[in-house]
Amino acid sequence: MLHHQNHLSSPNNRCNKNGECIYGFPHAQQQTTTIDDFGRIHWRRRHAQDAWVVSYCPTLLLFADCHFHFDVVFTSSVFSYLYKYFFKGPDVAFFTITNEPTVPSSLPPINEIADYQKARYLSAPESAWRILGFQTTRKEPAVDCLPVHLPGENTPQFRQANEERSCTSLLDRYFLRSSDLAEITYEEYYENYILYRYSDGEALQSHEFLEHLQIGMQIQLHLSHVFRHLLGTQRKKARRRIHGQKVARINMVALRTGELFYLRALLLHRAASSFVDLRTIDGHLFPSFHEAACDFGLFDNGNEGFLTMQEAIDCLRTPSQLRFLFAQIILEGYPAMPLWLQFRKKISEDHSMFPTNESLAFDYSLQKIAHHLSYAGRSLTDFGLPNPTIHSVDIEKELLFLAEHQSRFRAEFAALLDQLNDEQLHIFYAIRTLIDNPHSECHHIFLEGRPGRGKTFLIKTLVASWQAEGKIVIIVGTSALSAIAYTRGRTAHYMFGIPVNDECVHLRSKISPTSARADLIRSTYVIIWDELPMANKAAWECVHHLCCEINENNHLFGNIAFIGAGDFRQVAPVVSGCGESATLAASVKSSNLWSSMRIFSLQTSMRCINDTEYTTFVDKIGEDISGTRRQLPLLQHTTNITDAANFLFPLEILRMLQLCLSRAFLSPRNVFVDEFNDIILHRLPDAIRTLFYFPCSRKSRLTVSQNRTSARPH
Repeated sequence: MLHHQNHLSSPNNRCNKNGECIYGFPHAQQQTTTIDDFGRIHWRRRHAQDAWVVSYCPTLLLFADCHFHFDVVFTSSVFSYLYKYFFKGPDVAFFTITNEPTVPSSLPPINEIADYQKARYLSAPESAWRILGFQTTRKEPAVDCLPVHLPGENTPQFRQANEERSCTSLLDRYFLRSSDLAEITYEEYYENYILYRYSDGEALQSHEFLEHLQIGMQIQLHLSHVFRHLLGTQRKKARRRIHGQKVARINMVALRTGELFYLRALLLHRAASSFVDLRTIDGHLFPSFHEAACDFGLFDNGNEGFLTMQEAIDCLRTPSQLRFLFAQIILEGYPAMPLWLQFRKKISEDHSMFPTNESLAFDYSLQKIAHHLSYAGRSLTDFGLPNPTIHSVDIEKELLFLAEHQSRFRAEFAALLDQLNDEQLHIFYAIRTLIDNPHSECHHIFLEGRPGRGKTFLIKTLVASWQAEGKIVIIVGTSALSAIAYTRGRTAHYMFGIPVNDECVHLRSKISPTSARADLIRSTYVIIWDELPMANKAAWECVHHLCCEINENNHLFGNIAFIGAGDFRQVAPVVSGCGESATLAASVKSSNLWSSMRIFSLQTSMRCINDTEYTTFVDKIGEDISGTRRQLPLLQHTTNITDAANFLFPLEILRMLQLCLSRAFLSPRNVFVDEFNDIILHRLPDAIRTLFYFPCSRKSRLTVSQNRTSARPH
């Protein structure tokens, strides 16, 4: 089959996209078949006319008597694309809820076929399977999972009261098989024979074999406590399978299960009539299945881990499953480096998108293995494995920022440290000692102080000291106004993905533990939260639960150092439509986390150090709990927005643009801000224009139109 050579002549052709063929025709001439860095096959095309030949497979052409577009797919990225719907989730349900009317006949008719079509979801493989008319309710060959257990540890069967009960497992049935089938293994027995009930006196056919009625002495010795159940069990006959095929597989067993692991290995490789027979090799009875398996040649002192990994690979386990198995094997004490060097390519196959980034794939796999090891409180270093050299995007940005401004942080820290007073200096060293000492009993601190005590200044000194050492510090504020006081400061809701709702109860962060933001939080040295008293305790607890989930422990903030700062005399958490009791209940002091905080208090005023009278006046207002209104004769005040506009932006100020930038109107209500803006806009000497914004391409231009209308940012 040849591709049309005039395929680009019409813009409506299927393969024509922006003047180029989406299938790559005509292909380049080459003498050999090659594979590029993206895993794509480039077939051999030795002549000019071969450039238009569509790839094909002669066998498929003869089989289907039609053309197949043939290509080779072997990269993990293409495989994931084709089968991405495997992990889409469960099927959806389509339903409606209506109020039942008094007259049932007035209900709308139910179209069950349409409802089924709307609610039913078919993945691409299932759709193709149904289109081709293949069976969807059966599979061939059938696969049977065979249980494996130690003597006397099989799972009992629960029956109705009037039925016969038995604790006989399929493994026990295998041991009871006829002596004519003595040389058949556990898997072969259930692949080639089917068990049926046997009635006393029933005649057996030539291809049927009856179970033993009397259990051999070897089984009696080791199954004496269940022997009475076995004797009461209905005897069965084994009939050779005539129609169809069946595959039997013994259940997977982890290496850490010990004797059960070696029992399974023996059942895979030899026939036996009892547990004792399995432990008997060349007439010698071994005390354990481990010793028997080693004497049989299945294991030696150093290759159990290799054999386990190789068996998992032979069973087509995914790289994700191999990484989990690898972590479990080395946790059992198996040497990690030889196992890693042997199987790292198989373990990292899902990360090897291109042939040129093998080391990057290894780093991603080591990150996932480190995650599995963290469940047991271990790390890659504990096993001599190399640490990955890659970081998430967020961590790379932070490290780059620290590296570029290292000298500035050192100079800034030195300047700030010289300006601390004795009280601040004492608290600075106390906090550094608690945070930097890994054996400290408390890594969670709250810094309090009335207005003007230098809380922000001390926090900036602490941040500069850690950033000068190249440590990642996350600094957030409850409001944007408190966050912008710090370099790279962010709001707590943005940084930690705290949802915003009116209830503020049982909040759960929107950040996934596997995301880049979670990696940044996991790698941070300390979290600093300014204006913490303004935050609702639900938001604070949400951050605590997020840190615990990220670090996979239940310690306070996931064992990440935390510093809060603020003044409870100022703005309290806002609880809509509620009174003082609800406000107190929403305070962080009402949280169970508060009792674990170490409190440091700043007493010396820094802002008005030379005006003790004014400092005392402000402190009395902050400490007043009587609710008495106080007059402020020192300050001008007004209740008229026009007066505020005349004070901030008189006509002589509006002509001085630089001076305008140093003045601002603040209001808790947007309606007052809009009114103030309208007043100022109409006082401007130039004509006012409206700039309309609309989504457009980079090459498009905005058109300016209309005069004498108000300008508002969007």
